[in-house]
Amino acid sequence: MSLFIESICIADGVVRHEDLHLQRMERTIREVLGVRRSWKMDELLAGISVPGTGVHKLRIVYDFKNFTSECLPYVARPVRSLRVVRDEQISYSYKWKDRSALDNLFGQRSGCDDVMIVRRGLVTDSSYANLAFFDGSVWHTPLEPLFPGVMRQYLLQKGELQASVIRPGDLHRYTRVKLINALVGTNGPVVEASQIVD
Repeated sequence: MSLFIESICIADGVVRHEDLHLQRMERTIREVLGVRRSWKMDELLAGISVPGTGVHKLRIVYDFKNFTSECLPYVARPVRSLRVVRDEQISYSYKWKDRSALDNLFGQRSGCDDVMIVRRGLVTDSSYANLAFFDGSVWHTPLEPLFPGVMRQYLLQKGELQASVIRPGDLHRYTRVKLINALVGTNGPVVEASQIVD
């Protein structure tokens, strides 16, 4: 049976972007398994003591029938450099529990802190986050990410990100890149352009 994960930020006791996460879970089950299923946040949090302070990760492992939830303290890992890695076949359009393909690419970072994944000639994501590139005035995110994350979606809807085609040859146009996901929000690690290694 296919298992999926959902990672949700709980900051100072507040569940962040609840609706977007629940919609993604429902869409995943519908599109992958052809089943209609919905959840309520109260259901997912049943039996979990939600801390009132700090940043925590609500990790949900689920399929169309069952789920397990756990809430863990979240500590962002520092990322100051990125290694460009290429994989023409990788697919991660849904948040599968099996991350072995991403883990294999992360293993190719060769002294860098994380990877910048290129597929079919286009920049996509890092091993765990969407990317946002700053050109001096506008933040751009790859038009075709491996995984369309909740924070990316939220920032696009707010007009704070612009979806753009970004190729490795375009990287010189940007001064820095930020890693964004539901847990780090817009305060994710920032990598200077000089620290992107191709």
